[in-house]
Amino acid sequence: MDEETRLPILAVLGAADATADEERVAEDVGALAARHGWVVLTGGGPGVMAAACRGAVAAGGLTVGILPNDRAEVGYPNRWVRIPVFTGAGRAAMPSTCCRRRCAWRSAAGRAPFPRSRWL
Repeated sequence: MDEETRLPILAVLGAADATADEERVAEDVGALAARHGWVVLTGGGPGVMAAACRGAVAAGGLTVGILPNDRAEVGYPNRWVRIPVFTGAGRAAMPSTCCRRRCAWRSAAGRAPFPRSRWL
């Protein structure tokens, strides 16, 4: 697939335990990206990740979640992830975070990092 036919991807990277303000901004970012034809890529969990996906889906967009688990678990993927990518890498360990972060950064044409993100 060449650059002209590939959908642009925005990686939204943020904390699962986001504040209400962070979630509002993430939802707006997800919606804005979707309205402009971008796919929203997150870690697929709660907080900033869910808010960005929720905004994108509400705006008619597509969402992808790079998940730490190898199958659906409570909170992963969040209900707005349309394409779950199950890595089986685990949640808390640094290798998991690094693996998922590398996938997101390398796949995305744009990045929206939020404060307190373990992805940064």
